[in-house]
This record gives sequence, C-alpha cells and structure tokens, in this order.
Amino acid sequence: MKFGLFYQAQLPKPLDSEDWYPGQELKLFQDTLTEIEFADKLGFDYVWLAEHHFTSEYNHISATDVFLGAVAAKTHSIRVGTGVVQMMPGNNHPVKVAENISTIDLISNGRAEFGVGVGSPAEQKMFWPQMADVVKANKTYDVLWETLGETLKMMTMNPYPGFTGDYVDLPSGNVVPKPVQRPHPPLWLAVTSERSLKLAAERGMGASCLAQGGPDVVQTRVDDYWRHMRENLKPVSTSINPVVQTFTNAMVAKTDEQARKNERGGADFTNYAIHRAHELTYIKGHIHRDYIEKQKVLVDAVGGNEVQEL
Repeated sequence: MKFGLFYQAQLPKPLDSEDWYPGQELKLFQDTLTEIEFADKLGFDYVWLAEHHFTSEYNHISATDVFLGAVAAKTHSIRVGTGVVQMMPGNNHPVKVAENISTIDLISNGRAEFGVGVGSPAEQKMFWPQMADVVKANKTYDVLWETLGETLKMMTMNPYPGFTGDYVDLPSGNVVPKPVQRPHPPLWLAVTSERSLKLAAERGMGASCLAQGGPDVVQTRVDDYWRHMRENLKPVSTSINPVVQTFTNAMVAKTDEQARKNERGGADFTNYAIHRAHELTYIKGHIHRDYIEKQKVLVDAVGGNEVQEL
C-alpha cells in the first residue's frame, strides 16, 4: 500500500465579507506548496491536484499544470499527478495536454502521473457549448477516448501524423517536448460511478476513486475493478496501469481530541461544497455562509452548541 495527498485547495469566504480578504489566496497557495514539500521529505508516495473552474470556495487550483510544475521543481521523490486533467477539447486542447504533461514529467525527472476525466457538466458547458448535445447523446466518454488517444500519440510519435475525428481536428507535426517515462506517464481515470470504474479497468488505467459509501463499498469497487480488468481488458495504450486508489478526508494530530478541535467541521464543509460548487457556477454565491446557516438550523433542531466558523 502507498500513501498520498489529494488537494482541491478549498477556501471558504469570511462570513462577514462577500469576497476573500487580501492575501488569503496567496497564503493558501504558499501553504499548499510548503505542505507538499514537507510530505516529500516525509516519504509520501503521491500528490494529486484537482482541476476545476468557476468553483468558488470549492477549489482554487484551476491551472493544475502550472501548479504541478512548481511542485515538481520543489520536490525530489514524491510522484506528482493530475487529479484530473479535464479532457474535453474546449477545456484543454489535446496538443497543450501532451505538452504540459510531458513538461511536468521532465521537470520532475520522470515522476508525473497522468490522470484524466471529463469534468463537470457546468464546466463543459462554460468552455464548450456544443457539449450539451454530446451529454444528451451520452457520448462524453467518446470524446475522452478520442482526445486521450491522440494525446498519447503526440507524446510517443515523431512525427505525429495528425488526425481528423468526430470531436477534434489536429495538425501533423512533432509535438515537443516528449516525456521522460516511456511510452508516457502512468494513466488514471477519475472514477465516480460503476460505469467509469468499468471503463478504467477495461482500458487498463488506474482507477482514481472517491471513497464514498464507506469501507464495504470501496471493497466492492476494488473487487469489481479487478474482475472487469480480467474479463474485458482492451488497453487504451501500449502499457497498462493496474492499480486502484481511493481518497478520504483525514485530520492528523497528537490526540483524537486535538484532531477534532482542529477539524472544526472541515470535512462536512468539504462534502457540502462538493454538492454545491457547480450549481453556483454562473452566479456569485457564498457557500460558507450557506453552510453555517444550514448547520445552525440543524443545531437548533436537535439542541447543542452553535457551529463555529471554519
């Protein structure tokens, strides 16, 4: 078993303000870099950064490739992963994805992990309005396989012959740089459903799973992954990455009491923000204030102490 860190860079707004205080984002980014450097020294195996856009308090890391370049330059052994690159061409053009992942692999001396996904419907619609028809036709993953397949060819072929498909039209040429790892960094797929779990296994990709439902549910997913891989393996690449990882919230402290004091409802806010983030994409919202008001209602209903600000 290996251990890693997963970052979404959440930043609740102050309750007394409609915007963040000056310097809050700066501190968030610098603290995250410092923490990852420390994790590298402690021997953590992986660090993953999520990519989201217009998600306000939920996630402030939208330029994942830029951030991972800084991480790669500041660390020595920890593997640096995209968790994930949104592979819709309106969100991230395949040529830029190939260039960015290869660059991260070079800066890190071969420590890049290449996780991919489709992004949220709200993000897809914002970047690529045509995506609404693709979603309606249930062809989101068709787009992913087309763009990912061409991205991998760009990383491995010289020259790249070009491609005209259903969703992208790409020129011929030699896309540089090329990654250190051959044929390319290990592939992962974001897994949020039975469908995506099956796809990850069948395509020979690592499954990057959210730990929803508890240990029993996670165990079932792990078993299903290996079963699908044994029965239906049709790799998307010339190499496979047969592995499952799962994420959950954790608070580390010297005692359980101190951990609970430090946590202050952060895990609950995380879960609340996940469900609220994308519905607030097109308007100015205040997830933190909404969360606190919701918690106060619950406290009043059952009795107890008022919820503290995060």
